[in-house]
Amino acid sequence: MAHLTWTVFLVCVAAIAARADDVPRSFGGRFPHLAVSNSSGECGIGAVVPWAKRLWLVTYAPHARHGSDDKLYEIDGRLRLLARPESVGGTPAARFVHGPTGQLLIGPHLIDERGTVRTVSAKEMEGRLSAAAQHPTDPAGKVLVYDMEGLLYELVCRRSSRGCSSPGLLLAGMGRACMPGRVSS
Repeated sequence: MAHLTWTVFLVCVAAIAARADDVPRSFGGRFPHLAVSNSSGECGIGAVVPWAKRLWLVTYAPHARHGSDDKLYEIDGRLRLLARPESVGGTPAARFVHGPTGQLLIGPHLIDERGTVRTVSAKEMEGRLSAAAQHPTDPAGKVLVYDMEGLLYELVCRRSSRGCSSPGLLLAGMGRACMPGRVSS
């Protein structure tokens, strides 16, 4: 009987291993392979947005105004998790779909309708980016990005391979100043 039990166990393990290549394993609705982390001791998910046939998310570290090892991730329809190489980290929570140009802004990242990612560097748009909104006087061409310390950036957006560019500082919070920059390709 013990031999039969061991054989059934091995057959079950083999079946699970063969199935693991096709279907991600879940435990009570939780998918361990989708876990994310960082090295800061605290890791949260700042924003989650469905866009371009994928689920996009950014992780955050506490008080990381100048970047960190946190990532921009995409999850595809087969539940594959990909850490994007364009990641710059930080403490992002801002998310906004700019309809006129067909781009998602999530943290410092701009993602077009095809899933192409461009990123504003942490040096060019420092801060804990917490909100984004349509520009009040040029909604088709600009987006406002606000950070937790009161910095307000204006991104000039256009529908092209360049995406949004020139994050210029509009308001300096806490006496800080920042120079305008560009979105990297």
